Amino acid sequence: MDSTVKSGDLISLISSLDTELAVDFIEVFATYTGERLPQGKKTVSFHISLRHPERTITSEEVQHYHETLEALLAEHGYEIPRG
Repeated sequence: MDSTVKSGDLISLISSLDTELAVDFIEVFATYTGERLPQGKKTVSFHISLRHPERTITSEEVQHYHETLEALLAEHGYEIPRG
């Protein structure tokens, strides 16, 4: 993503995701700009804590959340790096 994108804007976008899982917290744990990225680009990594208000969540629900989040980010021009 462009290095001008603010982490707070990404947190707001992630928080807007409408699923049955509640987000307890989102925090940035790493930001990278460097030689492996094009000039003016950066990567941002987040910890996202999820919960269901009434029961333990399943791995399938977490996978669905991740896929839905990835689609939302793609709609806004962001991508999740692979590898």
